[in-house]
Amino acid sequence: MKHARVRLAAVACLLSLGACAMLTAEAPLIAASDTRFALEPGLWAAKPPNCEDDPIVASPGSNTCLSWMRVEAAPDGWTLDFLSDKERALVKLAPASAANDEGFASLYIGEIVSLGAAPGDERAQPSYLAVTPEGPAPFRRLVAVPISCADALSDGPIEGIAVTSQHDRVTACVARSREALRAATRAATIASLPTRGEAQMEFVRP
Repeated sequence: MKHARVRLAAVACLLSLGACAMLTAEAPLIAASDTRFALEPGLWAAKPPNCEDDPIVASPGSNTCLSWMRVEAAPDGWTLDFLSDKERALVKLAPASAANDEGFASLYIGEIVSLGAAPGDERAQPSYLAVTPEGPAPFRRLVAVPISCADALSDGPIEGIAVTSQHDRVTACVARSREALRAATRAATIASLPTRGEAQMEFVRP
């Protein structure tokens, strides 16, 4: 069963995560000062695996496998307004690799938090994406994969990530630090290499 927090991560690219345990944190770990990123604001489309629809041809409200969102700059990150279910989220992106000459990294930690969630609501807990920008800044295309516990821990335990298991199956993993997030993002990126190209977000128009 999908709950709202997983849906916020999944809508970015992978829309059928089922009961996979996803990397979370008890509270946001990325500060606005950690973020150095440049997205083209406007209408974006998220294309799940096996979706062949062209976002230039399709449109919001049409019969399509694409998911649509409006992306706007915010003082502490970027807001995502999901058009299909009226969800609204804040995403902050912190580098998980060294910066290039322009000051941008090749890999980012994407932290997504639902806006409007009441205190104590599980949607107030962040979820995480491994984000690879493509092309020049401001970026118009991303590869963004929700970080599952299985991918994050594919190389073994990570210091700073608390794991809950039941019957030898990981049911939850919670990051406690930025350093743990960075390690989990790198591990998840390697583990998801065979399918990363299928997890796409594209700018469509202003």
